[in-house]
This record gives sequence, C-alpha cells and structure tokens, in this order.
Amino acid sequence: MNNNKFTSQQNGFVGLTVLIILLCIAIVGAAGYVVYQKQNKTNEVVNVQSENKTINEIVEEISGKVAESVPDVKEAGIKDGNYNNYIHYQPEGYNYYTVIESSISVNYAPVSPTSPETEVQEDEARRLDRETLSSPKIIITDALESNGFNVKTDYLIEEMIGEGTFYERDSDVCAVSTSRLFVGVVCASKDEFVSTAIEVSPFVEAYLSSGNEITNGISFGLVETGTGTTENDVYANVSIGVAGAYFYEQNDQWIYFAASSEGLECSLTEGNQQAKDAFSKICRQSGEPI
Repeated sequence: MNNNKFTSQQNGFVGLTVLIILLCIAIVGAAGYVVYQKQNKTNEVVNVQSENKTINEIVEEISGKVAESVPDVKEAGIKDGNYNNYIHYQPEGYNYYTVIESSISVNYAPVSPTSPETEVQEDEARRLDRETLSSPKIIITDALESNGFNVKTDYLIEEMIGEGTFYERDSDVCAVSTSRLFVGVVCASKDEFVSTAIEVSPFVEAYLSSGNEITNGISFGLVETGTGTTENDVYANVSIGVAGAYFYEQNDQWIYFAASSEGLECSLTEGNQQAKDAFSKICRQSGEPI
C-alpha cells in the first residue's frame, strides 16, 4: 500500500518535472523567435537604408530623368548663383538656423517663359509656366520620397524661398522650391550644418552680446573673413537672415558692428578707428554703386 503511494508520488513528480521542462523549452523557443523576428526586422531596415541613394546620386537621377522626359525645359545649371543653391536648417542642439551654399542642386526653367502683354494675361501666363514645370517637379519629389525622404514643414524655407517644400531623412535635407519661372531642388548633409553652426557660434555670441535677439527662423552662415589696413585689422562678413552682418576682431574676440543688405558704407565707421581700419577695403563711399 505504501509502495503504491510512493510510486504514485514518484510518477507525479516525474510528470511535473516533464511539464516544467516542456514549459522551459516553449519559453526559450518563444524568446528565440522574438529575437529572430527583431533581428529580421532590423536587417530589413538596414537593407532599405542601404538601398537609398546618396543626395549626389539623387540629383543626378533627377537630371537624367528630366532630360529624357521633359524636352521643353532647360537645366539652369548647378551653382548658377540663384538663391535656390542656398539651404537653411536648424541642427539639433542649436537654437538658431544655419545656411550653406550647396553644389548638390539643379534648377529647371521654361525654354521660353510666357511674357504677358497685359495684366489680364498675367494669370494665364503663370498657369502656362507652372504647367511646363509640373513634370520636373513631380520627378524631383518622386526621387526624394523613394529614397527615404519625408516632407517636413519649415517656416524658414517658406519665408526665404516662397513656395516650397522641405524634405528630410536621417542624414540629409533637401528643399524643393518653385516659382513662376523655375523649379529646383538643393540638398545637403546634416553634418554640413553642424560644421557651420560651430563655425558661426562666436559670431552668434557677438551678435547677442550687442543686444540683438534671434528671431524665429533667422539663419547664420556663409562666413567670409579678410583684413583691412593692416594684417592685424581683421573683419568678417556673415550672412544673418537676408542681410550681411559685419564684425571686426578686438583682443581675439569678434565685435558685432552693423548689418546691411546693401553693403557697408564707410561713413558708418567714423568715430570707430578699429572698425574703420578693419573695413577699409570693403566699405563703400556714400553714392557708390552696390
């Protein structure tokens, strides 16, 4: 009787042990499956990212497709001097925008823009020109969206360029701008904006120290430096918003002097010998052409 009881208990223990082992196997299997799925998804993401073209390749693709499919537009040229070669972006960790000039850009315009003879014909002229530019615009946006770019609303782009759309992905940004006479795209790496933010940081500090504020969307960049009367009279011209800002160096620090979209008049330096010496080669006399 006791032996049967013992045997029954033993069998129960064995059954419980088997059940625990089976549960452990199931848990390990499930965990392994989850890890496999996660790894598989990670590999899929990596593969998708690796398939995306570089911004140089994207612009080349756009140029080729437009040339093949839209014979009634001409390439206005890379780095052709129009404002579409400039792109603004606020790097992470900075409270101001930076602006750079990028060679990764392309612009298209109608071969023969419509010239309205009267104001009444203006709207029709705009419609015809926009129709001409609709195909390259579609090619541009399709190329960006198929290579990992997403639309990002950006106040600065709208203010500085007018009609336009700002695109962004992990490593790059692109701005697509349109007007009556052209459509274009300009792209740059986010790392370029970080480098520019570091470069302009002493000028931003000097700008703020002089009592100015960073208003919504204002950008800093395009730094040019030089010397004036002597090699020790150093100046800098920095783009701030739509104007050029002028700084001079004093005791190894930059001093904000003035900003103008029409160049610096020499008369402004009167009474400040250091500024006068620094800007002696670049300021213009009153009445001189800009």
